[in-house]
Amino acid sequence: MAESLNHLGTELWNCEHAFSNLCPKRWSDLTPTDRPGVRYCDACSENVTYCTTPEEFVQLGNAGQCVAVPDGFTPVSLQQMLLGKPSVKAMKSIRDRQQRTANWWHDVIQLEPHFGNGMLEEISRLSQRQPLGNQRLSDDHREYLLKLKEAILAGPESLYRLIRIKPNGKRNNQQNIFRVLRYHFNLTYRECRKLADQVESKEAE
Repeated sequence: MAESLNHLGTELWNCEHAFSNLCPKRWSDLTPTDRPGVRYCDACSENVTYCTTPEEFVQLGNAGQCVAVPDGFTPVSLQQMLLGKPSVKAMKSIRDRQQRTANWWHDVIQLEPHFGNGMLEEISRLSQRQPLGNQRLSDDHREYLLKLKEAILAGPESLYRLIRIKPNGKRNNQQNIFRVLRYHFNLTYRECRKLADQVESKEAE
């Protein structure tokens, strides 16, 4: 049990090293390729595909490909606990993230993947603690994940334009935007800053 809990933060799945100390475990540690959404892992000499939907994750995984869990959906958040006297806002943020994560993995489990069985059993157990309500991802959230995948494939500028506005219509924090850009495209902070200035100046014309 303790060993399973230690691996709940891994982003990489369907690899012989996925749940061992031999695996980098982080998408950001992998080498970018000329294909957006695909990176190379030196530990197993395989390409890894970044998946944004449960369907893609299971389909590619069942086909024998190494796959990566999307940013923000690693199951480690399902065991996160609040200590002390957290604010109502902090509690709601964590619970919302846990519910989104639980729903994402519920969809994965319903698709009956042929890999990661031991970990999926533990994730299923942890997911049962969440007040899931509707057991499926909402149509709006599923649509946003598909747009995110398309933006990643289109390149940094498309991703910047998409994520600078949150799904709730509010403008995203620039640091959050740069974190996502660096995560997917291995950009430096200066390159992110230059990209942001270029996009904003184009729209100001």
